[in-house]
Amino acid sequence: MNTYKKYTIILKIFEILNKEQKKKLILNSCFSILISINEAFAVGLFVGYITLATKINEINKLEAYIFLNKIFDNINEIKFLVFIAFILIVYFLLRGLFNYLYIQRLSLFSEKIYEYLATELIELYLKISFEDFGKRGLGYIQKVLVSETYNFTHVISSCLMFLSELLLLIILCIFLISSNWQSTTFLVIFLSISILLIKNWTTKKIIRLGSIRERANKKYFEDINNIFRNFKYLKVSPHGPSFIKSVRENIQKYINANVGSSAISQIPRTLLEILGYTAIIIVFAYLIVINNGNIIEIIPTISLIAIGLSRILPSVNRLVGAYNQINYHKSTIDLIHNELNLKKEEKIKSNKNFSIVEIKNLTVIIEGKKIFENINLQIEKGKNIGILGESGAGKSTLIDVLMGIRGYAEGIITVDGEKFNPKKFDRFYGNLSYIPQNVYLSDVTILENISMGGEKNIEKIDQILKKVELKNIFDKRDGLNTMLGDGGMSISGGQAQRIAVARALYRDSEVIIMDEPTSSLDNLTSQKLMENIYDLTSNKTLIIVTHNPNILYKCDYIYKFFEGKLMLVKINND
Repeated sequence: MNTYKKYTIILKIFEILNKEQKKKLILNSCFSILISINEAFAVGLFVGYITLATKINEINKLEAYIFLNKIFDNINEIKFLVFIAFILIVYFLLRGLFNYLYIQRLSLFSEKIYEYLATELIELYLKISFEDFGKRGLGYIQKVLVSETYNFTHVISSCLMFLSELLLLIILCIFLISSNWQSTTFLVIFLSISILLIKNWTTKKIIRLGSIRERANKKYFEDINNIFRNFKYLKVSPHGPSFIKSVRENIQKYINANVGSSAISQIPRTLLEILGYTAIIIVFAYLIVINNGNIIEIIPTISLIAIGLSRILPSVNRLVGAYNQINYHKSTIDLIHNELNLKKEEKIKSNKNFSIVEIKNLTVIIEGKKIFENINLQIEKGKNIGILGESGAGKSTLIDVLMGIRGYAEGIITVDGEKFNPKKFDRFYGNLSYIPQNVYLSDVTILENISMGGEKNIEKIDQILKKVELKNIFDKRDGLNTMLGDGGMSISGGQAQRIAVARALYRDSEVIIMDEPTSSLDNLTSQKLMENIYDLTSNKTLIIVTHNPNILYKCDYIYKFFEGKLMLVKINND
């Protein structure tokens, strides 16, 4: 990875984090620096104690020894060493506590970043265009929210570890050089060349494995989403094994990438241990030669180098490991950065109510295919509008345009004579409820499914359930506390559709759009439901999209799609 790319990664990380997290990252970086200084200081103390013990006859010349002799009686060199040992034990206990608190702080920081990214991305996905959402797909979005956001926290931890270990290495090398610059210079050059060779060999493999992991994980989420969204179909079809095969293959690729990354991460440690101990032996032999075999003279120096190197080797291993982790999750950094820079569709809240929406000469083209062209439609406030058409005629596409979630190629949309502006169109659909043909219900109570996170007015919900003829059904179970199961598995399709109608009525929206509201109901139930809907929405703007003309009997205007055109076929003046 060249220098430009390194800076690009750092820049992207800072762009991903918010202002508060940047401050905490800088603060945690300062803590990492303190940890490094403390670690180096601990090595120095330990080596200093060993050196002191080897020169016991010179202890009585130390100012600390003289000072203690003035305070305590009968202190000697041995007692002094025991006293210093006690001080060291207390220091190492405090050092361990400081390191523990730092790790706890770092863990909390990482988890908070995960919380921030997940919630930020969910909010963003609700604001992106319908086309951008469709390109990503639910499986991809789930992967980003569940997997990639969490991987990003590993990147942050790895960056802080890299900083800490790099600084520790620099301090230790300076410390060793001040003791014996010849031996330390040899060790630094020897290990630096080894590290560069190891890095160059492992980095490309780690990046390649990271790309394989990201692609396999993406396909895995897509597969499981397809399987459980098509649960009923796969239960009775012979195609289940092919999905399972794809899942197994992608899990295997994901596992292989992780195992490969883990295995490669162990290579630096093994090689560095071999090379490090080889270097110590070479230095030890060199010192013996230049000191004519006088081992006593070189014990402090060789102890310093041995202890220093015993701390340097794990530090180098963690440094290389952190570097590899950053490279392994490089695709995660790019992905999160790109997702957070998606274009939002911001809406401006407006207190103005619309009187009339007019669509003139509207043409919609999707992926090069003309869905419909030059259609005209008028929506007056408080009127019931029916839109007829067979499957694939363009009804749902027109609704998507009306709701502002799909663009159009040509034409003009005006709200009370003012040209359509997606940011200001909130006057029309800011107080709009949409009832899709395929209703998704959460695995929570009917009360929560209707209130959808809003205020829970039990009396109002009870009244609405009566109107949509569901109250008696759920009263026989657990009433408003009846659990519906994931996707409404515990109820029928018709009941699910009526709950969707109840949602819209409970929200008390000014505009209600219904896409095939009775597709799962029999004729008698459809008639009763539509009577209730027309009654409950008598003072609202109702737009009904359907292939069934029988449910449009109270519509003021009925339009019909025919060969890519929209024609006004009925005006009810009654």
